[in-house]
Amino acid sequence: MTTASRIRHSFVGKAVRMAIHLMFHARHSSPDPVAYELPGGIQILLYPEGEIAEFLAFPWLFEKTEVALAAAFLNSGMTVIDVGANIGLYSILAAKRVGPSGSVWAFEPSAESLARLERNLTLNSCSRVRVFRMALADTPNTSMSLASDPGFGDAYRYLRLQTHSSGGNSGEVVPVTTLDAWAAANGVSRLDFLKVDIEGGEYRMFLGAREFLASNPKAVIMFECEADWCARAGCHPRDVFDLLGSLGFKLYTWDGRSRRWDDDPRSLSKSGMFWAARNRSVLPEPTGS
Repeated sequence: MTTASRIRHSFVGKAVRMAIHLMFHARHSSPDPVAYELPGGIQILLYPEGEIAEFLAFPWLFEKTEVALAAAFLNSGMTVIDVGANIGLYSILAAKRVGPSGSVWAFEPSAESLARLERNLTLNSCSRVRVFRMALADTPNTSMSLASDPGFGDAYRYLRLQTHSSGGNSGEVVPVTTLDAWAAANGVSRLDFLKVDIEGGEYRMFLGAREFLASNPKAVIMFECEADWCARAGCHPRDVFDLLGSLGFKLYTWDGRSRRWDDDPRSLSKSGMFWAARNRSVLPEPTGS
């Protein structure tokens, strides 16, 4: 378990999340949109709803480097798939960067987060982002229950292991398919950038995307993968790494101290955020991270 993961699950982590929530809403007591400046001078607006909007108000706590890396990588005309889009941070960023000649597909299974995502896309004039209310895993055309552990909010929802049945799991029931099946059904053949943030569901999602990933040799993936989330899903980060390795991907993590990409296994074992590419030379160099 990484240091960040240990803190996240501790009493301190829960207290910090509550403090962020209280400070954010003390600062933004109205329902009016909040302005954020992303790396590269990109300006976006978000309604003050959900944990992501709260975390972004304190950028030293939330994925500052990852947003900078994504902004540096994305370019005009790219095709982007955002798995676990939540309220739309990366979908909006991608839409701003790829422009009208590019494509952005956003997947968000939670009805609450989906409503916020669609409102934020409209707020930022991202009408070309196509949104799907579904989760991606390794079984097509099914449904599963969405859950969140006590003390965690909408930024930490995950799929339960079991397929939903009428007498089974409680919680919000959401449609589930595979990226392979979805791409075939929707005539999507190209992929430049895949962002995945689904709280332990990465292995099963990649299992269901093998054909699509194999057919896109230039695809680059940014994904979160923590041992504790994986254990809850019945797998290990090594399963994810081996699967991507079998598809020709090499794994990297950004070292903020040396300001370089690191592929040393010891560094990878301590990280929770990864990039996967078949060619190291395509990885971005962020500014201001």
